[in-house]
This record gives sequence, C-alpha cells and structure tokens, in this order.
Amino acid sequence: MQPKLPKIRDKPQYLPGFCRDCATPSARTPPSMCQISAKGAFFAWVFRMQHHSVIRAGGQAVRAGGILSGTPIATPSGWRQVETLLPGDAVLTFEAGPQPLAEVELLPFDAEIGLSPHPYWPLHVPVWALDNRADLMLLPETAVLIESDAADDLYGDPFALIPATALIGFHGIDVCRPPDTAQVVRLGFATDQIIYAARGVLLSCPALHLDLGAATAKPEYPMLSEPQARALVSCLMAEDIGAALRRAGQTPGQAACF
Repeated sequence: MQPKLPKIRDKPQYLPGFCRDCATPSARTPPSMCQISAKGAFFAWVFRMQHHSVIRAGGQAVRAGGILSGTPIATPSGWRQVETLLPGDAVLTFEAGPQPLAEVELLPFDAEIGLSPHPYWPLHVPVWALDNRADLMLLPETAVLIESDAADDLYGDPFALIPATALIGFHGIDVCRPPDTAQVVRLGFATDQIIYAARGVLLSCPALHLDLGAATAKPEYPMLSEPQARALVSCLMAEDIGAALRRAGQTPGQAACF
C-alpha cells in the first residue's frame, strides 16, 4: 500500500509579521480539552451542540456577523484595532495582499443583550485555540476560514468557511458576556476578502452594499451549512482526542473500551 501523500496547499498567502509582537509557539497554552478525559470532552461538545442555536430575527441578524471592537486586524503598517479603520485604509488580505476598504459600518451592540445569556452573545476564543496569538471574541455568525485535511476529506477542499457558532466546545471556545462598551464593526471591500484577526485567525469580509454594475461572483470559499460545519469540527476534535491518547500511550481503540 502506498503511503498517503500530504495535501498540497496551492492558495497564495500574504502573512503578517507575527514574530514582531507575538509569543512563540513554544508558549502555546494547551487546549482545555486536553486537560480532561477524551470521553468527557467529546460528550461535553455534543451537549453544547444540542443546546445552542443562533436566533436570526430582525436587525439583530446584522450584528451577529460583524467584528467586535477591540479586535486587532492586520494592515501593511501593523496591527490596528478594527474600530480605528476607515474607508480607504489598506488591510492585509489572505489572497490579494493589501486591499483598500470600500466601506466601514460601526453599529452599537444593544445593551439589553449583555444582561443575561443570549443567542447573540459572542464566543470567547482562548489564545492559540485557532492559532490566534491573542484572546479573541467572535460574534456567532462570523465566518471563519479553517484549513485542515479533514475539510479536504469531507468536502474536497482543505479550506472551509464555517460559522463561528459551530466552534463552541472546540479548544475551550465558549459563549461569553460581551463587554459593556462593545461595538460591532463591519468591513467591506470591493470584492469578498479574507482578513487576519487577533494575530492568526482568518475571517471572511464580504462586499457590503456596493453596486458595481456586475453580477456577484461565485465565492472562492463557499460557506458550509451549520450541520456541515459541526461535522467538520467534530472531526477536528476527534483528531485532537486521538493525538492526546497517543501522547498518553493509548490507542483510540483502547479508549473506546473504557
């Protein structure tokens, strides 16, 4: 039997200078799921998936998919807080290099949302959970670009856009209360782009309210449905559990006998 060849990544990537202001991978915080049993982590994730949903209603749907104020965004001149960006400012994108912003929307985050658990609460992403070098909060419908062999095996492309809500339970990602002063920023380019946030996470920024006189092009990275996204995240969690068992000197088959 021939050995399985590694996946070939043929997408161009314009990487920010992470090493100037970020901790090295050796300082990585271990994912919380590695601190508990593999079976416990899996069943905790299943419980969260069964009891969490995003309600889309009225104007709130808009605020479920922006970027929270305070999030650092990569630009050619360094990292800038998203709320300081203006139309015309250049932002570093995943495939097209520096691109000017065509539109910026700044929206208030309703105060009543922060009073009790709410479907619009953001998700807290611990350091290194998604290769992010800083803590991050994502709104539930923000589209995150994931690269993995599991995505290639499932959907024929190693890159996949998934809603942030599908990541609940993965590497300690969980719902959190929004800051009292939170605002939501939506960035728009002339065409759909992928940008860098929190020193490592890739977020989708679709074109906003632009009439360019041309039909909308097919997106480079189609958005996975919520069931597809959860299936992908479950595969990523299974890979992590298998790696944890191998480090502990067990095989997945032995763990299944517990």
